[in-house]
Amino acid sequence: MILFELVGDQFGPLGWSFYHFLWQGMLVAALYSVACLLCGDSARHRYALACLFLVLAIVLPGWQVWMILVHHHGVSLGVGPPESLLPWMTLAALLWVCVATALSASALIRAAALKRQWLTGAVEDPRWREIEQSVAAKMGLRSAPQVVRSSTADVMAVVGWRRPTIVIPEDMPCDLNDGQLRALLGHELAHVTRHDPIVNLVLSVFESFVFFHPGAAWLAGEVRRLREHCCDDVAVQVSGDAIAYARALTALAKMPGLTTRTTLSANGGELKTRVLRLVAKRNIARAFLSDARHFTFWLASTVALVVISKIVCQLM
Repeated sequence: MILFELVGDQFGPLGWSFYHFLWQGMLVAALYSVACLLCGDSARHRYALACLFLVLAIVLPGWQVWMILVHHHGVSLGVGPPESLLPWMTLAALLWVCVATALSASALIRAAALKRQWLTGAVEDPRWREIEQSVAAKMGLRSAPQVVRSSTADVMAVVGWRRPTIVIPEDMPCDLNDGQLRALLGHELAHVTRHDPIVNLVLSVFESFVFFHPGAAWLAGEVRRLREHCCDDVAVQVSGDAIAYARALTALAKMPGLTTRTTLSANGGELKTRVLRLVAKRNIARAFLSDARHFTFWLASTVALVVISKIVCQLM
C-alpha cells in the first residue's frame, strides 16, 4: 500500500487496464474464432486474421492506459476494479511488465547465440545451392539467401532477419530425393519471402507479454501454426507432390528439433497435424465445429470472468 501511494498516480492506469485485459483478451480470441468461421479454409487468410487479432490483444491495454492518461476517462464499459483491489492489480501489472521484459531479452539473446553457434564454421553446399536457385527461379525470386551446411545445427532452418541464411544440418537424412529437397527448400524460401524471420522475432517478444493470458497466448500459437501451413502450401506448389513432401517432413521428424522458438524450421510446429493436413482430405464440417467450439469456449470464459469480476466488486 505504501508503494502504491508513491507510484499510484503514475501506474494506477496500468493496473486498471491490466484488470480489464484479463477478460478482453478472451473476448478477442472469441472474435477471432468467429472470423475464422466466416473466412473459410484458406491458411493465408486465417494467418492474417490471427496476426490482426493478436496485435489487437497487445495494443488494447496500451490504448486504454493512453485513454485514461490523456482523456481522463475510462473505457471498457466504464467499470474499473474496486478501490481496495486496484493497488494489487497495479503491483501485478508492474510485475508482469518486469517479467515480460526479462523474457523478451532472454529470447532475443538466445536467438542471437543460436545463430552465432550455427553459422560458426558453416560452409556453403553447392548441391543445395543449385537446387535452391532452381526453386527460387520457379517462385519468381530475383535472389536467394545463402545456403550453408552446419555441423552444429540440429534442424533445417532459417536464421537471421536482415540477411536470412538457410542452415542445413550435417546429419540431414540422405534418402531424400531432389523433389523432396526442392519442397523443403521451398518451405524455407517461403519463410524468407513472407518476411517471417522479422515477424517471428516480433512474435517472440509479443509472447513474452501475453504468456500469462490463455486467450492471447492461444492466438500467438495460432500465428505460429498457420504460418507453417502457409509455407507448406508453397512447398507443395513448388514440388507438385504433397505426398512426397509429407514423407520428407516425416523424415525430418526423426531429427532432434529446435532448442528455441525464435528460429524458423521446416519441421517446426505440430508436425503430425501438418502431415495429416497434406495427405488427408479436408473435412469442412469438422473444421467448422472446431471453430465453433473455440468460439463457445472463449465467449463462455469471457462471460464467466466478467460475472466473477462483478461479484468480487460487489463483495469488496
